[in-house]
Amino acid sequence: MILNDYDFKIMTNKVEKLTPEPEVIVIEEIPESEAKDRILKLLDEIGDKTIYPDEISRELRIDFDMVMKILKDLKTEGIIEVVR
Repeated sequence: MILNDYDFKIMTNKVEKLTPEPEVIVIEEIPESEAKDRILKLLDEIGDKTIYPDEISRELRIDFDMVMKILKDLKTEGIIEVVR
């Protein structure tokens, strides 16, 4: 497919409109125990709804790697289950 300049500009504008703006998230430095408490509270609040680790990290402003470690621990303890 060969696009002329006009068609190329139209396609570029459409792609730019579909591309989300980057989001800046400030991560709090908190102890793991506090992060675990916050995660448990959030999970309790959402009930049976599915939430992904990156959403937890953004929502609670907790480091993603810490979220993953805590979720792994909670799974091992039988407190949560992983849904695929």
